[in-house]
Amino acid sequence: MKNLVRKAIAKVEVATAKNKGSGDYTDSGVRILAAIVIGSLILFALYMLFKNYILPKISGQIGVLFNTAPAEDSDDVTGAVSIAEGAG
Repeated sequence: MKNLVRKAIAKVEVATAKNKGSGDYTDSGVRILAAIVIGSLILFALYMLFKNYILPKISGQIGVLFNTAPAEDSDDVTGAVSIAEGAG
């Protein structure tokens, strides 16, 4: 019985050793596709973050800084004083 188990284990080891090189192209292809999908999702998330949150906030603060937009239009602008109001 032990010899039968040892022969079966040996056959499985030989079979796995032979098939070890055949899955390399498939595995690397799947990894490359996964990296492309994850990278594109990250780029899309950054694009949406900049488009909807960062750029409007920065443009509002720049408008307040150069007195082209009222302070009420931009959100969370602290310490912004327009030239017309004066510092005093």
